[in-house]
Order: sequence, then C-alpha cells, then structure tokens
Amino acid sequence: TNDGQFTDATLDRKAYERMNLLAKDTEDDFIIAFVEKLIAIANIKIAIRGARTNRDSAFYDCALIECDTLDVKELKDTALKGEKEVIEYLLGTEYRESVDFIKDSN
Repeated sequence: TNDGQFTDATLDRKAYERMNLLAKDTEDDFIIAFVEKLIAIANIKIAIRGARTNRDSAFYDCALIECDTLDVKELKDTALKGEKEVIEYLLGTEYRESVDFIKDSN
C-alpha cells in the first residue's frame, strides 16, 4: 500500500475483530466489556489521529472497528470534518471523560 498507517490500521482492525469474537464466545460479561472498551479506545485513537492527519473516507472504512458503545459511522463522519468535531461527538458518549486527555495530547 505504501502507507504504513493504513496497513497498521487494517491489521489492527482484524485483530480487534477476532478478539471481539473470542470474547463473545466466552460469554463472560467482564471479558466482553473489557474488549468493548479496548475497541472503543482504538476507534477514538483512530478518529483523532486520522482527523489530525486529514485521512480520507477509505481509511476510516478500513480502520474503524464495529462496537456497541460508539456509532462508527458517526465517528467517521465527524473525523472527516476534523478533530474538533470528534471531540464534540465524544462529549455525547460514555467516553466524554477522555476529551481532556485528547486535548492535552496536542
């Protein structure tokens, strides 16, 4: 691909999808919730980094991982608009507390 970030994101997405499948197979609520949080955090990092580097729609389609606690389509749409919009979206989610950390990471 000649794009290291794109390749890493693709591999990461596949790994998280597999982890999520295995977690659900355990039927253990703690493990399922833990993996959900890992995936949500990965999605937030993808959206912020992608917004900061002006990634395109195809990148987000390849990188973002389906999860229950974030609307991946909305996260993608906001990331395409910019970091400020991602932060605004996150303020309406259970991950609103992460916003301060994101702002500090500039």
